Amino acid sequence: MSLPPLNFTPREAAAVAVVLSRSEHVLFARDARSALQKIVAAMPERALAEARATAEKVRLLVQPVPDPDAEIAETIWRAVRDNCTLHIRYIDVGGLETEREIDPQHVVVGPNGSYLTAWCHLRGDDRVFRMDRITRAESTPSGPHPRRVVPEPTADGHETKLPASALRPENYLPNTDIGLSRGSETVGAARRLGG
Repeated sequence: MSLPPLNFTPREAAAVAVVLSRSEHVLFARDARSALQKIVAAMPERALAEARATAEKVRLLVQPVPDPDAEIAETIWRAVRDNCTLHIRYIDVGGLETEREIDPQHVVVGPNGSYLTAWCHLRGDDRVFRMDRITRAESTPSGPHPRRVVPEPTADGHETKLPASALRPENYLPNTDIGLSRGSETVGAARRLGG
């Protein structure tokens, strides 16, 4: 609370607006709007006007995708976050409904919908479930399950991108434009971007 305000340039604010506009997933839409409102509220009027003019020149292609039920999505998210087993009812592509115990691993948000990767006790293997086909989800009383090392998921033939890496400033070289003050000697050579 005692830090000075974080000032975004107009282009940075426009870039954040573009990225957050693509984040319309039921799990993140409210938080994306809230983050953008905080940025807008902290910007001087002139910079905000320039950011808005920049954003006006951008259009996003929108592909309608089925959203999962908001309550089910929230239950799934809590289980992924807390490393808990879920009992789900799932309808596969052929319309067959099954009940399964799964150990959730990742939420995958993609251009064709959102997915849940999990260890499926019924199949004894890692599986990918389309979240809009999960018609019921309940945490089981068994508590957290042991973490396993799992491969990076793919869904609909797409590889995944890891947004968590954007939250690690040590992966970036020092840059006065973004206020990082770490010297290049403290950033591992293998993690430097751009060579």
